[in-house]
Amino acid sequence: MSQNEVLGNLQAKIFQGIYRLRDPLFRTPLPLIVNSALNDPLFRNSLILMVTCVFEALAGFAFWIVATRLYLASDIGLVAAFIAAMGLLSNLASLGLHISVIRFLPQERDKAGLINTVSTLTGGVSILAAVIFIVGLPLWSPALLVLRSNVLLLFCFIFFTMGTTLLMIQRQVFIALRRTETLAVQRMILQGVKILLAVALVSFSLLGLFSSWGVAILLVSGVGLLLIWRAQPDYSPGITIKRRLVGRIAQFSTGSYVAEILSALSTYLLPLLIVNMLGAEHNAYFYIAFRITEAIFALCLTVVLSFFTEGSYDPSKLRSTTIKTAYLLVPLILAGTAVAFLFGDKLLALFGAAYQENALRILWVLALSMAPRMICELYVNIKWVSLRVLPNIYLNLAQLLLIVILSYFLMIKVGVLGVALGWTIGYTVVGIVALGLLLKEGGRGGSLSQTGLEHVSSFPEDGIR
Repeated sequence: MSQNEVLGNLQAKIFQGIYRLRDPLFRTPLPLIVNSALNDPLFRNSLILMVTCVFEALAGFAFWIVATRLYLASDIGLVAAFIAAMGLLSNLASLGLHISVIRFLPQERDKAGLINTVSTLTGGVSILAAVIFIVGLPLWSPALLVLRSNVLLLFCFIFFTMGTTLLMIQRQVFIALRRTETLAVQRMILQGVKILLAVALVSFSLLGLFSSWGVAILLVSGVGLLLIWRAQPDYSPGITIKRRLVGRIAQFSTGSYVAEILSALSTYLLPLLIVNMLGAEHNAYFYIAFRITEAIFALCLTVVLSFFTEGSYDPSKLRSTTIKTAYLLVPLILAGTAVAFLFGDKLLALFGAAYQENALRILWVLALSMAPRMICELYVNIKWVSLRVLPNIYLNLAQLLLIVILSYFLMIKVGVLGVALGWTIGYTVVGIVALGLLLKEGGRGGSLSQTGLEHVSSFPEDGIR
């Protein structure tokens, strides 16, 4: 290529750049760009949820810092196991209805009826699940038999499990109604009450720490009823089950329930596995490292949750919504992983020298799972919007088997670090598969097709797919 040709090409590119500057986007003042982004429900709700998560993460760290300073490590390990068990039971008691709330509440006319029906069903089932769990403790978790040694502790576990379930449903309601600012208020109250009670109840040792967590949940779930009424003026709380609504969401809820149980098992079984095989102290180290990575990951998960909400409002725009979501997620995941590696030791030091020494490598390994795990979450939520639940069941089953089996055998070899390795390897394998499926479907106009969802109604009429 001659010198004149090179100069000619350079001149053409300069003129093309100047011409592009005539585009309104390049001449729009920054405040107008920010205002436009804040008017986009995906960006706005993601931002509010992120801020809420940052506050919850900081408040959560404060809670566990207070706990590690005031309570024994063995008490913290047991309470961590109690919390994991309550989380597992809450997911079991959800019946998949917490997913249906976001998917169907935006387009449901009888919003009050749907909220009360879901709350009644899940609240009742959570009490039953907690009772069954306590009765069967000798079989599936002998290390937690302490729950049966104290009647007050036993009843606390049952009602705290119910409160955890209702609080989860209320969270979904606020997100589905696009009232994330109201959700932020509720979560701030929750975290503040937890910390205050942790200090106030220190003389009760194990019961005091557990009660500081559970009593706060019960109180704030009561406040949540008032906040729902403010967000939805025609709402009035009540114990009711409307068959019409149950019938319309039953098939989707059943399929999503199975998928969510499989996902929850891979999350909540690990602390129970550790406390029974290695003891409460090792579980405390794993749990603190896990909570740090979960706090970072929760920031990214808010974007996926907003994606699910916006996709439910207009499923026909799934492809464009997915692309916007991906642009938000990539820098967040990279930044989150960097934070864990660069500042992990300093974060763990807040909990004490023992945690900094024994949990740092666990934290690093868990941090590597965030990217593949986010791919899995995006895949699952795309299928929820598409009313396709069977792919999620297959994905979560593979994830469960890989994580639990790998964690068990690696824990035997290298101790509690093996659980973190099993978690990360399992998610990496499943994440690669999920990414491949998404790219394949996007290329052939499958689930990510702009027009491929035009037939999807607000309620499934043709069963689970």
